[in-house]
Amino acid sequence: AGPVVCRDPTLCYWAGKPLALDLNNIRSMAFARPAIEDAVVGRIERCEFPLIQLGDDWNDPDNGPLTDRIRDAIEAHYRQVRTSKYGLYWRPNCG
Repeated sequence: AGPVVCRDPTLCYWAGKPLALDLNNIRSMAFARPAIEDAVVGRIERCEFPLIQLGDDWNDPDNGPLTDRIRDAIEAHYRQVRTSKYGLYWRPNCG
């Protein structure tokens, strides 16, 4: 168990988990403060999140919510395990 990342904050709420990252604003936050992006990438690379829920725009480099580095870290350290009308679900693939 641990913090989860939800593109849809209500999913975290329904699951009874605190919102660990604001994916709706992470791109602009990382642009304003690059250290935020470094911290998020580090957490993803260490597989600190037992679940990441993303929307279908997660890999859109122009209009999606994630930076290139965050997308690359997710693809390298997580695997997509489920798709539903509520999102794409990724589990850690570290170790």
